[in-house]
Amino acid sequence: MKKNLVTKILLATMFLFIFSTVVEPLASYANPQSYEEEFFDADDIANTMLIEDMDYLTKDTLEDIGVNTDDDFSEFNEELLDEDFDVEAAVERLDLATLEGEERETFLKVIEETAATSGAEEVDLLEESLINLFDSNSEYFGDIEAAQDDLIDNYVAKIDSEENSFLVMSKNLALGTETAYAKKKRAKYAVGMYFFGSVLNVVIGGIVGGGSTALQSYIKKKGKKAVSQTLSRAATAAAKRNKINAVKGVAIAGIITHAVYVALDYLNVGLQISKQIEKRDMYPGNEWIDIKN
Repeated sequence: MKKNLVTKILLATMFLFIFSTVVEPLASYANPQSYEEEFFDADDIANTMLIEDMDYLTKDTLEDIGVNTDDDFSEFNEELLDEDFDVEAAVERLDLATLEGEERETFLKVIEETAATSGAEEVDLLEESLINLFDSNSEYFGDIEAAQDDLIDNYVAKIDSEENSFLVMSKNLALGTETAYAKKKRAKYAVGMYFFGSVLNVVIGGIVGGGSTALQSYIKKKGKKAVSQTLSRAATAAAKRNKINAVKGVAIAGIITHAVYVALDYLNVGLQISKQIEKRDMYPGNEWIDIKN
């Protein structure tokens, strides 16, 4: 009788162990997530907070969120105040291979802050992907789909190296299923909403000449309406550079112009713009920007 009781206890313990380590985690992947839902935290404070909230937070808190609070990074590019400033040409110049000195160092800081405030699970992987996308010495330069695919591959490889094989298999299946779904439900082009938001933030920071604090300074100096007009041109140029010219027959410039003014209320400006594009694409709500060019 005692032997049977011990056997039952052992069996119950094994069942609980298997359930907690295999069945329960696997259940979380029953409804396949996109890599973006897995890679980016939609509820991360940087993805939801207003830019004006920075005025009420301490320097240490801002740095914990990922905001670079260095004094020189809070100064915006005063060339923006020139009425003849060529926004589109400035976007084309955002290439780490040709930028030099302080300008290159600042742009790298922009990429670093963008990754840190994106809500990404693996900040270093996102930062590497963005650097490659904006470096003409990289095979991924100017090819957002290829850069995104490389990010997914690197993310899955990191999961593979850190987790047990069964969970890796289930997670890879979930990621792979959603990626395949997104690629199936599109015409020519699909890019993740959060990833594209990060790309827009890099472009905006590159034009402004600094990070979130520099953008805030620019808005206070020039006014939200004027800043919105300038950054609408920058975001439109970035979208066209990445093959997003129109959404369901509507010119991308029109969508972005309406989106930027509201987006400027948020710390993560690029994500808010990207969300407005995704809401109007071929398959709204799937967190992929699906475009038929």
